[in-house]
Amino acid sequence: MTLACKHVDDIVIGAPYILTKDLISSLNISTVVHVTDTDEDVVKEEFNDIDPFTVAKEMGIFKEIEIKDPFYNITTESIAQRVYNNQAAFMKKFQNKAAKEK
Repeated sequence: MTLACKHVDDIVIGAPYILTKDLISSLNISTVVHVTDTDEDVVKEEFNDIDPFTVAKEMGIFKEIEIKDPFYNITTESIAQRVYNNQAAFMKKFQNKAAKEK
């Protein structure tokens, strides 16, 4: 679902929590974006406040987006919920497209 966003070029499935220069170079990553929210507190406790974006920050390719308004909640879970809520509309659109292709 995230790949369907026009601003996303690719998704790294199973990416490590801490980014390395080798990972960034081998995947030719030009920008690392982090959306802050309250859920990250649990992850920070587990990794003893290690900053996983240190290398990206040093390379100057790190961007942080802070979402304060719940209307603009763009987590993977919220996107999945939106798709689920609009499933009937998506199915109708898909059926119309399939009928046109026949």
